[in-house]
Amino acid sequence: MKTQAPGIYVLPDLTSDGYDVDSSASADTYGSWQQAIASTSEAFYIVGIMVDTQGLALYTQLQIGVGASASEAVQATMPLIVVAERRHWSLPFPIPIASGARVALKAADEDAAARDYDVWLMVSAQSDLVSI
Repeated sequence: MKTQAPGIYVLPDLTSDGYDVDSSASADTYGSWQQAIASTSEAFYIVGIMVDTQGLALYTQLQIGVGASASEAVQATMPLIVVAERRHWSLPFPIPIASGARVALKAADEDAAARDYDVWLMVSAQSDLVSI
């Protein structure tokens, strides 16, 4: 995947907290879907994520879903080993998100307590892709 300016950017902006995602109060169980983007303004590809675990959990699993509330379709499941509070991961494949789509996130971890995570999406607009 090759992009032109501005290339890859982060949602939400790094000057703000990430999207708020809570795990379940039960170990190894996903929390509820948390809306990240109500409706995308343009088509884009998710190429990576950044997660701030606030030092709470070692093993975290994150899902990215697309669709209406209570009808989310899982686009990716990512097991994450967290060795520092804020980490970023490049995805092995870009996740296409259509213009107007609702994007939601949910998390699970090894703790039997609800944990709060901040998540940022690293994205590239479809209009910024160029031929290789």
